[in-house]
Amino acid sequence: MNRFILIGFILLIANVTQAQRTQASVRSDTMRMLIGDQTKIRLQANHNPNKSIVYPELTPQNLGGLMVLDIASIDTIRKKPTVITEQAVTVAAYDSGFYQIPALPFKVYFNGKEQETVRSKPLEIVVSTMMVDTNYVAEIKPIQGAPYTVSEFIPYLIGLLFLLLLGFILYRIRNSRLQETVEQPIVIIPAHEIANTRLFKLKEEKLWQQGKVKEYHSQVTHIVREYLENRFGVNALEFTTEETIVALKGKDFDEKHKTKLREILQRADLVKFAKDKPGAEVHEEAMTVAKDFVKQTKKTIDLSAENQLTPNKEEPTSNSKNQVTEEK
Repeated sequence: MNRFILIGFILLIANVTQAQRTQASVRSDTMRMLIGDQTKIRLQANHNPNKSIVYPELTPQNLGGLMVLDIASIDTIRKKPTVITEQAVTVAAYDSGFYQIPALPFKVYFNGKEQETVRSKPLEIVVSTMMVDTNYVAEIKPIQGAPYTVSEFIPYLIGLLFLLLLGFILYRIRNSRLQETVEQPIVIIPAHEIANTRLFKLKEEKLWQQGKVKEYHSQVTHIVREYLENRFGVNALEFTTEETIVALKGKDFDEKHKTKLREILQRADLVKFAKDKPGAEVHEEAMTVAKDFVKQTKKTIDLSAENQLTPNKEEPTSNSKNQVTEEK
């Protein structure tokens, strides 16, 4: 009887002692996984409440080569009668094979001093490749093109804008050249207007008043001869006085004007070769006679022909003159 009591007492003491010892373990959510899969390794410690545990440092080296993706904080699962804490570590494997996690050390502290080191049992995880069905033939699908993006169209848009700008510039250049090449209307100034303008300018220069008598009369005869060329088409600048009068025969030149023309040209010749200086009245008369000659021989137009071409205009009365001077 006493023997049974002794055995029971020994077993009780052993259980209490076992309950007070610190225990550490490492387990995995799965013992087999495929390449690239993830799993959680759970580290757990069971210890007396008056003790503290320092978990081991987790690296690929002390986790058998597994890649550490995330380390969670230590969580308390139970506080009485003993304290149970746990820490989860997310790992992954990118190569097939056997990964053995060695025994990990858990340091136990009592009253701030390290008391002992408790180790977990080793753990082995198998990582395998995906099984390939060699009898399965996948359907051949056409090549799928990548969708277009806005950035791919930017070079084409820039090229289009450049071509439009170039076309606009070429159009403006061509248009400006066409405008430059447009023939300007030829404005024919009547012969009598040219002569009157030059006689007026000559009078304003006052050459004979400055003693330039020969130059003055030479200019008068030059203007008259030029007028004859423009008005009647004779080469009066190259002809003598008599040759000029002969050339005017057959032209639209009234015989009554020949005397006045001869007077103008001969007067200038006399002044050029005269030894004495003529008076002022001679110079003034030369200008007056030249103006009168131009006025009396200038070309006229028939308004009746113009009225026939313009029927909307009011027809002139029978008493109106059909002959009018051209422009001025």
